[in-house]
Amino acid sequence: MELTLQQIKEIVGIIKQETAMQAYFLTICPDQKPGIFDNKFGGLPYWPQSKVYPVDSDGNPLILLAQFNFDQIRPDAPLPGHGMLQFFIGTDKFFGMDYECPNVQNTFRIVYHEALDMSISRADIEKMHFPDNTKKEWEDATPLYGEWAVKWEKRLCSMNVADRNFKPIFLSAVKALYGIEAEEGDLCHILHRELFHALEKEMMPDTGKQEANGGHWILGYPNFAIEDPRALCEEDAKYDTLLFQMDSDVWGNYVLWGDLGVGNFFINREDLERKDFSDVLYVWDCC
Repeated sequence: MELTLQQIKEIVGIIKQETAMQAYFLTICPDQKPGIFDNKFGGLPYWPQSKVYPVDSDGNPLILLAQFNFDQIRPDAPLPGHGMLQFFIGTDKFFGMDYECPNVQNTFRIVYHEALDMSISRADIEKMHFPDNTKKEWEDATPLYGEWAVKWEKRLCSMNVADRNFKPIFLSAVKALYGIEAEEGDLCHILHRELFHALEKEMMPDTGKQEANGGHWILGYPNFAIEDPRALCEEDAKYDTLLFQMDSDVWGNYVLWGDLGVGNFFINREDLERKDFSDVLYVWDCC
């Protein structure tokens, strides 16, 4: 496909405008010590004594990857306006991802607490002896290097090249602007290498940091180290909403998925609006 660098920039402008979405960018705050009720990556989870703690299909306890207290944040719809959402993963070498059944919550679990019991203390949680990645015996069980407080920031973001829906949007913009018909193949083959890398760079979210794959997000658009797994299976197209992305964040020695990878959790938007977290797709990949 014969395009100029200037035309690529014009196309990017159109796509950014058409795909703009309100989302939440997450920043690790290493100088803050989070408690059991706070927004954080890793550490001890909030957990009511009346609930059965999540385990895998072999009965092994899962470990907290992240938790978000909506009572503290009060996010906009389609996220719940209250309660807490937690992400638990297995402690195996694949961090609880099942390549064959990435939507079956046997090796990971998404837990939503409609209301929080504020009478629970950290001492109460410690007595339950849950896995904690800040302890020596669990330090290699997650992609995290510690327990990190997390700050939310509302941001406008746009679709990037990695998204399974990007190619048709790009080709539609090319046809509308320049009358050039679509070609077969991936964009990295349709475009010259220099133009594809320019497109890729222009569409990457500007986070102001140096995460490997675009940063940590709630909602918005996913990024991947290799490719969007939802493009490989038509049944996975129903997972149309990015619920949570945790990126490799090695510059502060915070997070590392394999070799500079990224972890993603997807949900169907209607399920999210109903606060139904029973059907979630969990994947991570690395170079």
